[in-house]
Formats: sequence, structure tokens, C-alpha cells
Amino acid sequence: MKNEKQLIIPLVQSLETEDDVRDVLSFTQIRSEAMINALLYHLVEGASSKAACMRYDVKQQNFSRDLKKLNIMNTKIINKTSKK
Repeated sequence: MKNEKQLIIPLVQSLETEDDVRDVLSFTQIRSEAMINALLYHLVEGASSKAACMRYDVKQQNFSRDLKKLNIMNTKIINKTSKK
């Protein structure tokens, strides 16, 4: 059982609230205001990742890395709260 891959439960572009995204962000080490704004623009307002990166001047590879971190943390939070 330990070697099972855990499915990631992603945050969904344009379907998230700012409060929910900020709650998940609070459990990460993501602190760059530009990156946080780009993630919010993508997840809350529905902008493409490319548009979010261009608007907030963040590198696409860093955006993808941090979005992955955010989705992993979201999964951990959901799994922990669903076991209660």
C-alpha cells in the first residue's frame, strides 16, 4: 500500500475562490506576490497560464512548478480532512 501512487486533486482553472486558493497557499512556501497574483489570475479569474505569466512577469516553468506544489498541498488537505 505504501508504494501506491496518490492521485492529485487539482485546483480547477476559473472555478476556485480567492479565499480557497489563499487558504491552500498559506500551507506552502510560495511567497512571491507576483507568483501568487499569477496563480490567482489563473485559478480564480480563469486566465490561461501563459496569460497569467505574461501579466505578472513570472517564468512559465516557475508557474508550473508552483501550481504543481499548490495542487499537491490541496490534495494533502483534502485527504487529511476527509479522514476525520
